[in-house]
Amino acid sequence: MQELAGRLTALDPEASASLKVIASFDALVAGGVGIEALVRAAAVLGGTIAGARIGGRTTRVDADGRVAPEGDAAQWPQVSDGDATVWIERDGAPHANVFSRGFG
Repeated sequence: MQELAGRLTALDPEASASLKVIASFDALVAGGVGIEALVRAAAVLGGTIAGARIGGRTTRVDADGRVAPEGDAAQWPQVSDGDATVWIERDGAPHANVFSRGFG
């Protein structure tokens, strides 16, 4: 995937950034990391607060990768699947590549 991302950079930098994000999360999942590491990656790569609520436990991480205090997650668009809910606390119009840091 890294080779493909490198080739794609010259043709479509935005698509290349998307592939790098996917590869990063693929590596984390393959490594068996927990939910806090996944939320931390989303927050750092997105440059904003990210959160997850699973089984009544909330994990919220800021853009610097530090655990953030509880906030009002209800005001942000969320994705839920049964017992799990995730969100990214970003203002503005949604777009494919919200990630502002981590790739160069």
